[in-house]
Amino acid sequence: MEKTFKNLKEIAAHLKTEGWKVAQSTVYEHGRTGKIRPDKGKAYSGRTVQRYAHRHLMLQQTRAKLGDDELQQRKLIAEVAKLTEHAKLAQIKRMAEEGKYILRSEVELELAGRAAVLDNRWTYQIQTEAPEIIGVVDGDPKRTGDLIRLLMDWKNDILNEFASTREFEVVMAATEEAEG
Repeated sequence: MEKTFKNLKEIAAHLKTEGWKVAQSTVYEHGRTGKIRPDKGKAYSGRTVQRYAHRHLMLQQTRAKLGDDELQQRKLIAEVAKLTEHAKLAQIKRMAEEGKYILRSEVELELAGRAAVLDNRWTYQIQTEAPEIIGVVDGDPKRTGDLIRLLMDWKNDILNEFASTREFEVVMAATEEAEG
């Protein structure tokens, strides 16, 4: 999508970063005299800004207006960059199809599933083993170390299960908002 500019100040800043010898006051003067005019509406298209720069400004380095040869060379460089980028995207797509890349959304879904399993497993362990938790310390605060060891063993077992590469299925219930 082509870049658009809301006002002459944005245009001046953009052209400076692109290597054109221009001051904000010059752009405002050129706007007043009609050398640069907004497209339909109040915005300026990138094409309009480039055409204005080529016709009325000089480059910082060469201090000369951009000639047709230089313009053609810039277009060629831009086209090569575009083709190179297209080739990179095609290569990434092919590698993804070959299973060498995993989409971020798939990784995030996998992690969310594993986190749900971890949460459910931990909750289940606490709820089903509450009598054992109480029995481990016989209600004696001096046996806190025994309780900590038991809970840490459980935590380690659950985290090892979480870190495994085996597959499991997670069923996610739809929310009312998603159903409506």
